[in-house]
Amino acid sequence: MKKFLKRIFPRPLKRKSGQRGYSAGGSDRLSNDWKTTSLSANGELRYTLKALRGRSRDLAMNNDYARRYLQTCVSNVVGPRGVGLQMRVTYPNGRTLDKMANRIIEAAWKEWGQRGTCTICGKYSWLGVQRLVAESTPRDGEILIEKVLGEEADNRFGYALNIVEADHLDEDLTTDLQNGNRILMGVEEDRFGRPIAYHMLAYHPGDYTWHTYKGQQYVKVSADRIVHVFKPDRAGQSRGVPWMHTAMGTLRMVDAYAEAELVAARAAASKMGFIVTPTGDDYNGDDKDSDGNTITEFEPGVIEQLPVGQDFKPFDPDSPSGKFNPFVKAMLQKTASGLGVAYSTLSSDLEAVNFSSIRSGVLEERQNWRTLHNWFIESLCAPIFEGWLFWTLSNSALGESFLPRDYRRLNSPTWQPRGWDWVDPLKDANANIAAIRAGTRTRTETTAERGMDFEDILTQLAEEEARAKELGLTLSGMSGAKEEAI
Repeated sequence: MKKFLKRIFPRPLKRKSGQRGYSAGGSDRLSNDWKTTSLSANGELRYTLKALRGRSRDLAMNNDYARRYLQTCVSNVVGPRGVGLQMRVTYPNGRTLDKMANRIIEAAWKEWGQRGTCTICGKYSWLGVQRLVAESTPRDGEILIEKVLGEEADNRFGYALNIVEADHLDEDLTTDLQNGNRILMGVEEDRFGRPIAYHMLAYHPGDYTWHTYKGQQYVKVSADRIVHVFKPDRAGQSRGVPWMHTAMGTLRMVDAYAEAELVAARAAASKMGFIVTPTGDDYNGDDKDSDGNTITEFEPGVIEQLPVGQDFKPFDPDSPSGKFNPFVKAMLQKTASGLGVAYSTLSSDLEAVNFSSIRSGVLEERQNWRTLHNWFIESLCAPIFEGWLFWTLSNSALGESFLPRDYRRLNSPTWQPRGWDWVDPLKDANANIAAIRAGTRTRTETTAERGMDFEDILTQLAEEEARAKELGLTLSGMSGAKEEAI
């Protein structure tokens, strides 16, 4: 009996006398199955990245919640209009805005960003490229963008983009080179970890025809012609990891559990019961199904008498059970935490949400999206624009007044990511007005949070007022209320 009680109620763990250090780093009967590793970031990825990417894509294709997460990434990182460009070029004095230069660069950037010009394949606009990157990177962990330059770009700017999936970087291509560099999963780096070149497969390994008949052929592309978009988690990391990696196991299990409950519920609705024959006589029934099983038809309002010696046993699997919704909700809350989104956003479940809770969740989630805005601009928009501006100046696509030597002065973009309407419009608007009057907040900052540009608002207000005067009208809210305009 004592041995049994000892197994059921083990003694609490005690630190040995004089023992120091972190308890989480110790080894005992509760942590012996806690597997750890001391591999580098690239060592962790080398043998698992391909499987991670494949499983993430499978969830994106077949799991509703994974699909919802990717749609949320595109919607909140890129938005309906994409990350906009607002130039802030100044004259050499560094104070006065060069409005003409700003207008010319913005107009040229808009022209280049049209479908048929922006990408070498002609399939995507600049907005389309942003959306593709915002979906591919969370799903695959990374994406490559090759800069196509000069005459090969086939446009007047001498600059186009070639979108390359991460599969073109061979995870098995890892070796040391004689010049001191090393190739890590297709990325050639120097001893400081700086990318030197990308050794990419000439054909997508998933295109079985090309890959089978032409074998593994690599194309070496200089790193200054590649924009490698990924979000590193550790120092020295050379490849990107799918963002859903911590939630993939849970999402798959929840999907399988929901499928099992759905099948059970369908079976419960389809089969009412069984005819029991204690004597062992054959039961003929009314008909046979497609598999040859004997069935009896039941019609509403009909009372039948069973033959002598036969009994009816109802079939009641009680599915789905009352535990289904609470369990799935708990799993999705866990998943939402790992993905960095609100539970209501991932599940579209607003049943038990009140204004205070959803406001708190939305505000916290938006801070995460704003962090991703900065990453998106730094990883994609800025390097693409810098290359575009250099080659546009080299091809005199901005006119003879702008020369390559003006590159540093002209390279003054301000990126405007998407914003959101206020959660509580009246209270938030009054709070912003009070902060502006107190001098602790600017109109530019306030409008930027909503995805708008203050310069554009001023221009539109002036145009509206001028047009109203032409027609002899007075716009409501304009006269004497310009201090309130945000």
